[in-house]
Amino acid sequence: SVTFAGKNLVAAAMDRTGGIRLWDVRSSRILGDLPQTPPPGQTTNYESSGVTSIAADPSGSGLLLSSVFNGPVLLYDPALSLSGPVRHFEGPHINSFFIRASFSPDGSHVVCGDGGSKGPRSGRPRHFAYVWETKGGPKAIFRLYGHKKEVSDVAWTRDAAEWTKRRKALDPFVVLPGDMLGLVADHLLASPAQR
Repeated sequence: SVTFAGKNLVAAAMDRTGGIRLWDVRSSRILGDLPQTPPPGQTTNYESSGVTSIAADPSGSGLLLSSVFNGPVLLYDPALSLSGPVRHFEGPHINSFFIRASFSPDGSHVVCGDGGSKGPRSGRPRHFAYVWETKGGPKAIFRLYGHKKEVSDVAWTRDAAEWTKRRKALDPFVVLPGDMLGLVADHLLASPAQR
């Protein structure tokens, strides 16, 4: 996975040992590597097996997001530190290299797909898309359900006119930020075959 992470910065996933390499495209110089270690003061139980996706905050904050195979979603602030993530997000089972994470257009929220886990009663796999506040804690603020198989690629819609049309399909008592409204509306209006 590779992404532009600023005007002259490229972020690229490294090998299976994990991490993200930052490059300055003006000088073709390596600026440093961001390791896949728990953020300071947070403990997670995972062994890094590589990066499944990298995303840059489209609002221009400089924040980077990575989903870790068999691990959490990690949030980096390269302007602050190259020593590791500043935050992590828990919940999804990232058990395939097809699972992606993404920022909302304003950078206030994060969404990630899910490879599924066994349901407590049925033993059948359950699959979700997880949503967190970028500045929030490690627990998801909600999960989008209804998927029958792996939730791999996730994205936010930017078309406000489309959100307005689809808003009628949502519960009128649910209040969500505009970016989340678009994501939820897309999910609710997708046919079961598309989920």
